Amino acid sequence: MPGLVQAFADINPVTLAVDAVRALMIGHGDVLGPGLGTLVWLVGLLLVFVPPVGASLQAGLSAGSTQSDDEDDDFEESFDSDFDSVFVSDPDDDSEVLEAPAFFFP
Repeated sequence: MPGLVQAFADINPVTLAVDAVRALMIGHGDVLGPGLGTLVWLVGLLLVFVPPVGASLQAGLSAGSTQSDDEDDDFEESFDSDFDSVFVSDPDDDSEVLEAPAFFFP
C-alpha cells in the first residue's frame, strides 16, 4: 500500500475501532490506544457536524412550516390511496388476505 494511504489507514476511525474490538476479543494487546483514537474521532466529528445541524434545525423550527394544511392533506390522501389494496377482506372469510399494492405492478 502506498505510504500516504497506509498512513491514513492507520488512523482511520474504522481501523481504530476494529483494532480495539480485536484486542478485547483476543484478550491481550493494546486496547487503550485504538479505543482512545476512536473516541477522539467521534468527538471531532461531533464537534464538526452537530453545530451546523443544530443551527439549521433551529432556523427551520423558528421559520415554521412552509406547507399549507391543504398540501399536507393532499399528500396524506395520495399516500393512503396507494395502500388501499394492501389488505383485502374476503366477504366469506373473516381473515385478511395480503395483496401487493397497486404501485408494485404498473
